[in-house]
Amino acid sequence: MPSMIIYQASRALLRELREKCGIWGLELLEVDRDREGLTLEEILGNRQSGALLPPFPHGPESMVVFCGVKDMLLDRILADMRTWPVQPEMKAVLTDTNRRWNCSVLHGQLAMEKRSMEGRG
Repeated sequence: MPSMIIYQASRALLRELREKCGIWGLELLEVDRDREGLTLEEILGNRQSGALLPPFPHGPESMVVFCGVKDMLLDRILADMRTWPVQPEMKAVLTDTNRRWNCSVLHGQLAMEKRSMEGRG
């Protein structure tokens, strides 16, 4: 089943994602402090969806990772997200390379790429 990993989400973003993932046919996998050291591959193999976790305590930048989502659906999801008042700041697609990274490593890589694209890094 296609899924979305969410990391460092606010209450408002979690609420939005929990509602929309059902509509999109995605399993929502929320990463809490106990699982942030797991690789994306381990999170996917150790599915614990629907846990209604509290918002992540640190970092203002939330991140979603799309796993096994077909291009047409991904385009639709991204267009829908652009209309939300609260959006994930960083988005990624699971790849052969990043599947071996944990959320902190991927988050750091995306933050570095974002700063570089904004001309700050």
